[in-house]
Amino acid sequence: MKLLRNLLATTLLLAVSTLARGGEPPASEARTNTWKVQVGWVHQWGRGMTMRGPAPTIGSSELSPLPGGYTVHDGAPTPTYPNNTLLVDRIFDDGYVRRDYWTGDDGLLETDNERYAMTWNWGVDDARQYQYAAGVPPTLSFHLSGNQAVMGPETLTGRGTDDDLPTDGVEVKFSRGLYTWTNRSATADDAAPGWTNGVTSLDLVLGIAWFPTVRQSMVRQARLGVYGVEETYTYLDYYGTSAGGLWPPLDVPYQGIFGDAYTAGPLIPERPESWDSTTVMLGTARERVTINTEIWRLRAAAGLTAGHELTRRLSTYLSPQVVLEFVDMRAERRELLTYTDALSGHVTTLHANGQSKHKMTLVPGFLLTAGADYLVSENWYLGASIGWEWLTYDPAIRVGQSHVRFNLDGGECSLYLGRHF
Repeated sequence: MKLLRNLLATTLLLAVSTLARGGEPPASEARTNTWKVQVGWVHQWGRGMTMRGPAPTIGSSELSPLPGGYTVHDGAPTPTYPNNTLLVDRIFDDGYVRRDYWTGDDGLLETDNERYAMTWNWGVDDARQYQYAAGVPPTLSFHLSGNQAVMGPETLTGRGTDDDLPTDGVEVKFSRGLYTWTNRSATADDAAPGWTNGVTSLDLVLGIAWFPTVRQSMVRQARLGVYGVEETYTYLDYYGTSAGGLWPPLDVPYQGIFGDAYTAGPLIPERPESWDSTTVMLGTARERVTINTEIWRLRAAAGLTAGHELTRRLSTYLSPQVVLEFVDMRAERRELLTYTDALSGHVTTLHANGQSKHKMTLVPGFLLTAGADYLVSENWYLGASIGWEWLTYDPAIRVGQSHVRFNLDGGECSLYLGRHF
């Protein structure tokens, strides 16, 4: 916009200075010259870029293993020991529950049913794991963390369309007069011709416009939280029988005392009664897809210009033209998967790659412009125009999983300086 304001100011200054010098251009000469050449600045708007392809997404396999040894799972947390009915050894962060010699002895099902599936081979590290209420069999809670992590909901940001592809270029046009229609009336002495409707003309116009490289960048990002799973396994019936009586709390840390089937240390069920889980924030994963594009164009145009003089200095015109655009495109696609630790803020790159593609093509189209010229001297003129361009198709380029399409239909305006020959 600043450049546009400067050019308009320059145009006005030139016009004012010419008028200040006075003098009308010779009507007979200014209107009979058949060649025109003009050079100007062209600004285009309404162009855009669209990126299509799969949206970035983060899978559990891409994150495993996380720093710290976590394995990421899809969906909700699952127990490390999923079957509470099995008689198996279970190791926890703050203790253990293992089978003893008699735990799975089927003979106890007939002789001592309460001893079956019980064990003295267990240990506990922290008094807070042990819950005891007078007259109620105590419970023991064991905890397990650091084995698995789960992903929170995924958030997608960014857009796949950019309707602002700012373009400025330089255009050169050549015009050749084909026909003119003059409607004149003369004064009484026939010394100076008078103009009634001015001159209407039809010209052949050829043009070439260069639009330098325009760079665009488009980013889409998937983001989700990663949560560590803390499991809790609760064991009921501390001594293995509801008739065990009021037993004092254990002195912890505790490890099971060996004995025979009846003289070993306190017994607990070898199988947990329940399982529960909580989650804690570990960090944030981000999958970032960046598309960087470059495009430059060279446009050739040919058509007709129908003009009409409003005054000896000012004329207007309408110009339909066919165009052929040479389009040079380059696209680069970069993927970056990172993990940011919630505590330290340290960023770890888990995956990164990049691809690029180059393509050239020719695109035909149609351009319709309307404008006005102002004669500032005998042969020199200034002008401005506005128009709209349509192309037969949108040039596109594919890079990796992304398809980039350029919509080059849109409006344009120009300021130019020209000369009659």
